[in-house]
Amino acid sequence: MKQKYLISTNPETQKLSIKEYAELEKGEFAFVCEEIHEIADFRNAMEKGTNDLVSLVRRPNMYPRQEFGEKIAQGIIDLLNDESGATSNEVLIDDIDAFVSAEDDMDPRVVYEDDENDDADDEVDDDEVDMDLGEDLEQEDDEAE
Repeated sequence: MKQKYLISTNPETQKLSIKEYAELEKGEFAFVCEEIHEIADFRNAMEKGTNDLVSLVRRPNMYPRQEFGEKIAQGIIDLLNDESGATSNEVLIDDIDAFVSAEDDMDPRVVYEDDENDDADDEVDDDEVDMDLGEDLEQEDDEAE
């Protein structure tokens, strides 16, 4: 799913607004929520680093995962450092990027749980397994007598 974050500032009120939109259908976004902050809070957080900015962005109604929060934080930095007088910036995020980056982060030398199960599945061929256990139990009973 794609999200769009519209970051805008109001120089008169010294407020920064972050509006979140979710893509319902290709190119069609629906409003999800809006969070309003003091511009000064973001300027102070910019001096401390990206994690502080992400912490400011995260609220009960808007809680992006870390990497997406970093993209939103970068959009805020770009807007607040813009010298052309821009009052808005748009950040587009696609969830599929998270899945692709997660696969890229996997260490090929490490055997993950799912990989172990795949090997076991490959070793057993369902067609070769005798599922008639009743006869085997009868033969064991006969041998025990």
